[in-house]
Amino acid sequence: MIQIESIAPLFDRYQGLIVDLWGVMHNGEGLFAPAVAALAAARARGLGIVLLSNAPRRAATAQQTLSDKFGLDTGLYDALVTSGEATWQALTQPNGDPLYQRLQHQALYCVAPERDLGFGEGLTQRFVDSLEAARALLVLGPDDGLQDTGPYEALLREARTRNLPLICANPDRVVIKGAREQICAGAIAERYEALGGAVHWHGKPYPPVYQSCLDLLGLPPRSVLAIGDSLRTDIAGANGAGIDSLWLASGIHAKTLAESSPEELADSSGSSPNYFAPSLMA
Repeated sequence: MIQIESIAPLFDRYQGLIVDLWGVMHNGEGLFAPAVAALAAARARGLGIVLLSNAPRRAATAQQTLSDKFGLDTGLYDALVTSGEATWQALTQPNGDPLYQRLQHQALYCVAPERDLGFGEGLTQRFVDSLEAARALLVLGPDDGLQDTGPYEALLREARTRNLPLICANPDRVVIKGAREQICAGAIAERYEALGGAVHWHGKPYPPVYQSCLDLLGLPPRSVLAIGDSLRTDIAGANGAGIDSLWLASGIHAKTLAESSPEELADSSGSSPNYFAPSLMA
């Protein structure tokens, strides 16, 4: 793992970038100006850029949020891929997957904050308020601000008793919003697995989303650099896809890195970033 301060020296080594959002481009409340400048510098050098997020929303919705809430110029990237979009596509286009074939025109119990319930638009499935009527759980995310899965324990135990599969639209376990840590859908799904339930994951670190990014870039893995702050998702996912990676200290591991070296933390995670930097800047 090579420690760097600026991404600029890497521009000559790669033709494309796969860039995480939360923890890399923003903290949930505002953009990181140096990261925006880094994207602009990469674009000026002719690199293709795909943003890859574990947001449990459709890509168009996430892009609208980036533009309206954060003010990120759509000209700074070529495409946006989200775990939510991957989930929606799996539900609408089973492509031979037995689970999603069975779930066509069936009922789902959706765990999500109210703002994300529009995810159901265009699905053949309908959302119901009772596990008794549901054929599966669809987990987009918890209510805002939760720091553990306790409020969902009874629901998960009942779902496990009914042997319902759980579809997770965001594999992230936690996120840092501003300065506060809160759980994501992945924490709920992980708890369900601990109870013995079957979970179907979409997003990073799983290979299909990386292949989607490579297809959009039109580049082979060796020509692309993935940039992210999470060893569990961003770096492990890049490793699995055969893509070089840059790990940033600015996000989810910031507190741990105050007590451990980057090498120690990476080794303990089993992930292998090629580069390490404090934050994304040109």
